[in-house]
Amino acid sequence: MNDTGVHTHFLIPTRASELVNMTPAPLEFIDGLDLFVKGELNYLMGAGAAGKTTLMVQLAAAVGLSERAHPGPALWLEKPVTTRGPVMFFSAEDDTNALHRKLLDVCAALAVGLEDLPNVILHDLAKEDDKVLLASAARGRPVRKTKLFDALENSVATIKPVLIIIDNRAQVVMADEIDRNVATAVGNKFRALAAKSGTTVILLGHPSVAGMKTGSSGSTGWNNTVRNTVLMTKPEGDDEDHDAMVDDGKRQLIVPKSNYGPMGLRANLQWRAGVYCRTDKQERPDEGIGKDAKAELVFLQLLEVFESRGTKLSNSPNSSTYAPRLFAKDDRREGINKREFERAMNRLFDAGKLKTEVLYPGTQKEKQIIKAASND
Repeated sequence: MNDTGVHTHFLIPTRASELVNMTPAPLEFIDGLDLFVKGELNYLMGAGAAGKTTLMVQLAAAVGLSERAHPGPALWLEKPVTTRGPVMFFSAEDDTNALHRKLLDVCAALAVGLEDLPNVILHDLAKEDDKVLLASAARGRPVRKTKLFDALENSVATIKPVLIIIDNRAQVVMADEIDRNVATAVGNKFRALAAKSGTTVILLGHPSVAGMKTGSSGSTGWNNTVRNTVLMTKPEGDDEDHDAMVDDGKRQLIVPKSNYGPMGLRANLQWRAGVYCRTDKQERPDEGIGKDAKAELVFLQLLEVFESRGTKLSNSPNSSTYAPRLFAKDDRREGINKREFERAMNRLFDAGKLKTEVLYPGTQKEKQIIKAASND
């Protein structure tokens, strides 16, 4: 306030030079598939009955699983979650009975009991008349927090959850969703909740028909405000291959928008015994490396196998034990052919990872064999 009694406001800047001795916080995700950004607001969008609630109950159970009872990794969609601790599941659609049934299926899949989930805290508002967290009195009017939002903030301050799941946006926001200002304000208030409490917030919602490929609904402001959107949908073309009235339980998790990582398909899912399971092939130790690097890796692996058998391998094409030729016939060649093994061998020699050794020098049996350089 200045001398005239008028409030004055100043922006608090940070000079880039002030960051020189600071280390930026690393980008982290709460799940092993890098879908939901830790400490941020995330949207999980999908049509009604797509399975969003079940998927989030599975995530809540993995994050909230007691570390004392289960000190090992807690898996969600076959990947370890990166954070364990209290989870608040704010449900404005499924009541406690429905969530209880889902949790029993999840516990069976995880081979745990409900007693192992003391950190999963359910807030059942399904049958309440007033379940609104944010509201706008009319189009063009500001979005305000309700008393229920204040209660949510108080609970967050007490429980200190590492994850808040809110199901779903249509139930907890009373405002015109095609109003861009509303969309921006709602996103900002939930982002502020995440930042203030240092927790991850996942808000479930239904995309419009036009927004099924982008995960958006109503105004573009919804998608513009949030930093990360995940879309749960049936595989493209699924309805063409099956009776429209029959649900085969197949789903995909797609990232149509991410300010922090790559976009596109992240996981294929199948509903089994009340939970969703990943159907993607399991990652191999060499997953994601180039073909040349893979050929070198397989070459060294097969070299070790042949050496363990006592087979002396040669780098001479005229030898009966020429390594690339034998490797290309082996069942463990991983799809690598003779020419690729030859190029891999030459690169390994150039890199100093292979060497030659002369056996029986000065005799008629003298020959040159291949050895791994690390076998000195």
